[in-house]
Amino acid sequence: MKKISILSVAFLAVVCFSCSKEKEQPVDYANYVSGDVNISEGNLKSTPVGVTRNFTVYHAPVGGVMQKVDGSEFLPGSAPALDWINGNAANPNGWEFSVSQPVHITYCPTIPLRLITKTKVADGTVAYLGIKDVTPNQQSFPILMTGRRLGDVLTINTDALTRLPGYKNMHFEVIYVKSIINVDATASNSTPTDAGWLSYVYESGDPQTVTVPIAGNQSGDVTVYDGLDGKITGVITIKVYVDDTVITTTTNPVGIGFGLALTLTTDKVGFYDSGNMDITDKDITIERHYIGVN
Repeated sequence: MKKISILSVAFLAVVCFSCSKEKEQPVDYANYVSGDVNISEGNLKSTPVGVTRNFTVYHAPVGGVMQKVDGSEFLPGSAPALDWINGNAANPNGWEFSVSQPVHITYCPTIPLRLITKTKVADGTVAYLGIKDVTPNQQSFPILMTGRRLGDVLTINTDALTRLPGYKNMHFEVIYVKSIINVDATASNSTPTDAGWLSYVYESGDPQTVTVPIAGNQSGDVTVYDGLDGKITGVITIKVYVDDTVITTTTNPVGIGFGLALTLTTDKVGFYDSGNMDITDKDITIERHYIGVN
């Protein structure tokens, strides 16, 4: 049997020890802080009622790409790491809960983060989107977030035409172009909503062109579009149908954070008149005749 000298064993041990030392890389694990996140919600003309809220914690986006905090930021086996890995109550990552329930993060990693909150209506559609960039050990708690209302509102008022005397057979069409909002891409790429309204990222493909008929017997502000899924991004066309005549006019959409209320106006005072009719009454003139009688 071949023998290995003690010197050879020692040499091998030193070599192996050196190799293991070279492979080790120091890891800078995150500390954590604990605190509440308070969320308030802004709105456009109408206010959808939120029922549930989704709250997710991401690493600060790099090039529009976000990665969820998953516990690997902490020392392996530590309470914060296990909490995030197991999805305990103290870990709100992707946690969905009632809007009345407060958000509390027990183990919030002290690294640059992006907090995303999505408030949903009863059918699950996202109504409000909140974005907050924060480094928790440099930010006092509670952290305040603003959820801003998605979508758009468009109304039209035709009373100035439909209330004119002399004619009733009239109807209208409103034609608008709507782009569909990509909520997740918007959350990744938009600026934080506490600084202002977010910048929408739209789904790829052609925007939708929508035609909405408006009856002539409707009064007040008639809703053309009040939705959360899209933003009106193209020219708005209004058509007025009177017998065989079609009058067409256009207007531009408004920016994110604004709805649009259209009101049609006219200088006409009636369908048979193109201007005011002045009427002056005149008395009968009495003519006197003198007739002689002898």
